[in-house]
Amino acid sequence: YYPMPYRYGVMRIDAVASVQHLKDPVATKQAAALQPQEYLVYLEEELELPSPGRSWWRFVVGPIASELRYHDTAYDFTPDMCAPIHPNTDHPAHRVPLRTTPEFPLPHCYHWLGANIHVRIRAKPGTEGFD
Repeated sequence: YYPMPYRYGVMRIDAVASVQHLKDPVATKQAAALQPQEYLVYLEEELELPSPGRSWWRFVVGPIASELRYHDTAYDFTPDMCAPIHPNTDHPAHRVPLRTTPEFPLPHCYHWLGANIHVRIRAKPGTEGFD
């Protein structure tokens, strides 16, 4: 009835729902104009205890990247500050790739250090799961 942590998933941001609480017509109009995209993420940490009947759950997620981390001098991040996900074996420092069960379905992906974000995952009504 709620998303399990320590699993991969696909996240789609509902921009209008994200700004609705602001009650700002300009923000709502701009959010409505955005084209939703899907993002591959890793559900790293649940921030609340699971409870049936909730309308949403808070999580820390790590976006999954399709390339090495870029060099970010403002935060001292370098391209080797990531972990390849097997079957990807490409890494500047030859880091051993993370293995998943079942095997990860995409060929060239990474976990980036320091890219985590807090999100709310919305529950779907009835037994449809979560969104």
